[in-house]
Amino acid sequence: MNGWERFNTLAYWLMRAAYINILWILFTILGLGVFGFFPATVAMFSISRQWLVKKDTSLTIFKRFVQVYKQEFFPANGHGLIFFALGYILYVDVTFLIVSEGWVTNLWPLAVILGMIYLSTLVFYFPVKATFEIGFFGYLRQALFIGLASPVQLFTVILTAAAMVALIYVLPGLLLMLAGSVPAFLLTSMTAHTLTKARNRNDHQASPG
Repeated sequence: MNGWERFNTLAYWLMRAAYINILWILFTILGLGVFGFFPATVAMFSISRQWLVKKDTSLTIFKRFVQVYKQEFFPANGHGLIFFALGYILYVDVTFLIVSEGWVTNLWPLAVILGMIYLSTLVFYFPVKATFEIGFFGYLRQALFIGLASPVQLFTVILTAAAMVALIYVLPGLLLMLAGSVPAFLLTSMTAHTLTKARNRNDHQASPG
């Protein structure tokens, strides 16, 4: 592949990333933000998986996005409410620890561990959701497994998210273009091998005989 072909390939994927990112933002807003984020993010990861794992770039992006968004609107929002509730409980606990003194401060290590487990599970929930249909606790189990087995992946995602926030602060236009799609592509690529093995194992266990 020469330099011109590499440039065309890069431009091609940047346009796709920008398009899916715009859809993600629009459909998040369509769901009034709170109720749009989870189904829109699941739809974005579903398309990312089709492109990067299944190597299927022939799908109609808008049609596929709308299909997954509608299909996942209530299930994904149900999961999102559970994540919100757990996050709120964790926030209250941390707030309590901040203003506490004495023996209670010994619980800080536990709070940090629980916070990392929560963050890891939330981050890897989306690529798992785009791969399996196993119920909420199945998603939690698979997402937590990936997070615990691949701390480097979680650290890479956190660094990427921090870099995106810094870039968006300097260049706000990137929010519209790449803020969601780039982390989605990264997560999909990093977890593809692990999730494919897990899916094949689940399919084998579910097959008769």
